[in-house]
Amino acid sequence: LEGFTFGERITADVGNVLVEKTNFAISGSAQYLFREFAKTFSDCTYLNVGDDLGLENLRRVKMSYRPALFGEKVTLRRNPAGS
Repeated sequence: LEGFTFGERITADVGNVLVEKTNFAISGSAQYLFREFAKTFSDCTYLNVGDDLGLENLRRVKMSYRPALFGEKVTLRRNPAGS
């Protein structure tokens, strides 16, 4: 196994990539895997590929997808009991 990805449909027109892993030693494997995965959501207006985690290389790759928009990033924290 040299790569895999899985995701979900969030709404009728939004797909979401949850996990994507590839062997970077195989040139083009990440692009191929993403393209084939995206075909399963070809009827969606948007495909959410998530955050770049602050990694410059990941940012470059995700920007190459020509994003239509960026969502606001938020952090949720549970309040301690009794607060």
